[in-house]
Amino acid sequence: MHDPRVPHFSALKRILHYVRDTIDYSLHLQVSSTPQLIAYIDWVGCLVTRRSTSGYCAFLGDNLLLWFAKRQITLSRSSAEAEYHGVANVVDETVWLRNLLLELHAPLSTAIVV
Repeated sequence: MHDPRVPHFSALKRILHYVRDTIDYSLHLQVSSTPQLIAYIDWVGCLVTRRSTSGYCAFLGDNLLLWFAKRQITLSRSSAEAEYHGVANVVDETVWLRNLLLELHAPLSTAIVV
């Protein structure tokens, strides 16, 4: 902020273009009869790079709340280790969501990780 340079202005320009191009996008939420938090996780390994890609999505009732997919930074020694990293990430996110909902006085009936 105190010494902006050309790369900073380029990054700002990219952000403003993104906001302009996605201004009409929206997330539609519906009232759900069952306030369940359900998270699904999956992973796949690359035979060339030997790195795993894990992803997950979490639903509150019928509404998609979050999704994530990323190639794992570290090399896993086994598929079980790669799965463990993915499960640890999704459990961390679902616990955060559950605590946020509790603070908003919207308790869950159940939370499930699949």
